[in-house]
Amino acid sequence: MATSLQAKVRECKLDGCKQCANRAERSHNSEDGICIQNVSLFDGLPIRCVGEWANEKIHYLSRYFQIFATGMKDKWDGHLRYVEVCSGPGRCSTRDGYEQDGTSLAILNNEAVRHISDSVFIDCNRVAVKALQSRIDSLSLSHKARATVADYNAPASIRRALTERPFKGLAFCLIDPTSCDIPFETVKTIADSAGGKCDLLISFFSNVDFKRNAVNAALADSFDDARQKYTRFLGCPDFFDRKEVTDAAKANKSVQLAHIFRAAYAESLAKLDYICADPVPVSDYYHLLFASKHAKGLEFWKKATKVAPNGEQELF
Repeated sequence: MATSLQAKVRECKLDGCKQCANRAERSHNSEDGICIQNVSLFDGLPIRCVGEWANEKIHYLSRYFQIFATGMKDKWDGHLRYVEVCSGPGRCSTRDGYEQDGTSLAILNNEAVRHISDSVFIDCNRVAVKALQSRIDSLSLSHKARATVADYNAPASIRRALTERPFKGLAFCLIDPTSCDIPFETVKTIADSAGGKCDLLISFFSNVDFKRNAVNAALADSFDDARQKYTRFLGCPDFFDRKEVTDAAKANKSVQLAHIFRAAYAESLAKLDYICADPVPVSDYYHLLFASKHAKGLEFWKKATKVAPNGEQELF
């Protein structure tokens, strides 16, 4: 188990990995994100293909989790909850040919998990959920952790997953989709249902998904599906009617549009009384967006992000 704020991710060389170079190869070698060419060398269970930059996310997630759980263990009568949406099966294959723990097992193997009274891991993929539950059972943590099937496009299913066991305390939730498609209504449902209070850490793909389609979504009628997806994601139906959005799109300023997009998301969270920290970049692919209703959560996140994955002090 982890003994410091540095994430300890169990990994090994996965000799059978195809090291898929593009989306077409990944689609051929996987089904709903689950690799169909290999299983885990650790336990023979399914694995999910992820980018090699996944460890950057795990680094920040693990640091915050340990600070959060350790710092709050004597508060809330010991009622602390961890929630993960899009948890996957727990083990991953990276595109550089390695197998390693995913976010869920990085949390469950963190020494600070002893301070957590309840944890819920949610995914829409039944194969992933079954594999993760088996891994939870093998860690003898089923008394405080469970994997369950729910779809973030159906907020009611998320609510059911979170209220299956009544909980009133302090929660921390990782929302980890692979594009900007989780409806804001689902985020609101999580905030309302996860516990008395809930800090949020969201994988935010404005640098890839949104930036790639932003100009066309703003200007082209043929991109109406994308436009609707992004407005659902933002919880902001008038986003593409804003003059600053139209002007930036006409000037083909996709980077500026991505900044406006992130700011609009922060506005939506502010309506739920959340304050957002500055986004933390993960390689050049996406950002981690942290939000809390309390200054202590923001203080913890600032501490968690002081050290970069390479061990150097962060300057942002």
